[in-house]
Amino acid sequence: METLVAVPPDAPPLAAIGHATNVLRGALDELHASTVSDSELLAVLGSVEEMGRLVDAARVAVAADAAHRSRPDLGHDGLAWRAGSRNALDLVTRTTRVSAREASQRIKLGATLASHVDVLGVQPSRFPVVAAALSSGALGTDAAKLIVDGLDSITHICPVDELDAAERSLVATATGAITDETIGLPGEGIAFAADLMRGQVEVWKARLDPDGSAPSAPTVEPRSSFGFARLKDGVYPFRGGATPEWRGVLDALVDTYLSAHSATSFPSAAEQARIEAGEVVPGADILGDDRTIDQKRADILRGIFDGTARDPGTPRMGGAAPQAIVHVNAVDLIENNGVGWLDGVEVPVSLETVKQLI
Repeated sequence: METLVAVPPDAPPLAAIGHATNVLRGALDELHASTVSDSELLAVLGSVEEMGRLVDAARVAVAADAAHRSRPDLGHDGLAWRAGSRNALDLVTRTTRVSAREASQRIKLGATLASHVDVLGVQPSRFPVVAAALSSGALGTDAAKLIVDGLDSITHICPVDELDAAERSLVATATGAITDETIGLPGEGIAFAADLMRGQVEVWKARLDPDGSAPSAPTVEPRSSFGFARLKDGVYPFRGGATPEWRGVLDALVDTYLSAHSATSFPSAAEQARIEAGEVVPGADILGDDRTIDQKRADILRGIFDGTARDPGTPRMGGAAPQAIVHVNAVDLIENNGVGWLDGVEVPVSLETVKQLI
């Protein structure tokens, strides 16, 4: 790695950024994940993400600044016009080569968090705690967008002090900071991942605006639905939606099965005999499982339905338990050539599927 000379503190921003880029490039060139220990890899994982958050915060700020300098009221004096772009979005996408969606999100978030000037002078950010945590690298843009969008939707009906408390609490939850709102609570000092922050934002919205979270009287109660779309790429896409309570039941049920499958288990006498005979390698069925989590969920649901079909309490049709009937030509089955057909399904299934059903 080449020797880099420190940049003076009063160096122009562009020179400082160029120096930092070279330092970072050199450090990453020296990083080989396969040569570091597990503990070092975890430390590098966190450090690289922290650097990424700092860069993301700068991306948001400069995109919003570029948009502000390209606002329509400036006309031909706007930055976008002078740079040969149609508008601020076009300017940012051309310069950064990111998608229009990403550029739009950066501009929107940056504009919401930036301070602004009006007839009364310079006004602070509407969400100063989020802005400070974002610029310091403690908060990621994904969590910042969740917090800002959630609170922004109820600013018109909530007192300022309650919104401030919600903002402080949500930022503390996302960063692991301890504030007056989080001290003594379960999870105090633990930083929540962005996916978990979505639920935390909804909790605060429900607390600050209970009427908005609960359906009003004339609103039709939502209901879950389930069906199949047209066959595509060999599968029938599911069609419908789940209410929150049904989603909760399904998640709890599937998670229980996933946990049970990953738990330590002991082989039966027959399985132990196969292991001793060399026919089965202990744990190989788990190590060789290349299914995605969604594929596992689908298999679990199928297993649940199969079990329900055999349950004595399940309604019968003509005295028989619900069952899928497969038809196959005997000659095709013997010669291992052909397909099978299931009642009510207009496309064939492979002989491999037929054999599994048999």
